[in-house]
Amino acid sequence: MVTERHIQYIQGVGGGRFEPDRDMTRAEVAQMFFNLLHEQDIEVTKSFPDEALEDWYERAVDTLATIGILTGQPDGAFHPDNSITRAEFVAIAARFAEGLPEITDDTPFSDVPDDHWASKYVHAAVQFGWVMGYGDGTFQPNRTITRAEAVAIVNRMLGRVADRELIRSHQELGRFNDVPATHWAFYEIMEAFDEHRFIRHNDEEEWEK
Repeated sequence: MVTERHIQYIQGVGGGRFEPDRDMTRAEVAQMFFNLLHEQDIEVTKSFPDEALEDWYERAVDTLATIGILTGQPDGAFHPDNSITRAEFVAIAARFAEGLPEITDDTPFSDVPDDHWASKYVHAAVQFGWVMGYGDGTFQPNRTITRAEAVAIVNRMLGRVADRELIRSHQELGRFNDVPATHWAFYEIMEAFDEHRFIRHNDEEEWEK
């Protein structure tokens, strides 16, 4: 079996907190996907008027914009502190993953018609199993996405699955005081936050500690 490595791609917010139920901002999403890039040293050719060199997210935003993963808003700015919507997030994830499936069916959600700007990205995210709709047949593309929800989607996109048994038996692993083991996204967040080496068994990971 081959031992693989998963990097840490997200961080807490300070003070031992993760704030899992807070809306994810556009800047945080940029940094998260930048962390996952295999090649980060590229010549930047794009930037936005509402960012500065000293901004912590500037390199991430400009790099991802340069390679076509991020786009600005209709006014030409990036608006880094704005909450990101479900449609915006799956669009970024789909561009990052590349290789969108051929869309042959009608959009499955009543609120994402075929002429919606994010229709092909929503389609891809659903077909790949990254996201689901709601019981009323809607996707709610303009609904904001939380930090925990964002991590869960990215883990599914990357096929990352936490070793629950090891995490339960290693209390020394980094934890957040606002994400108890009973939180629905506890293991998703641990997978994203704790860098680890692992051996894959079918769809499960066996971490090496």
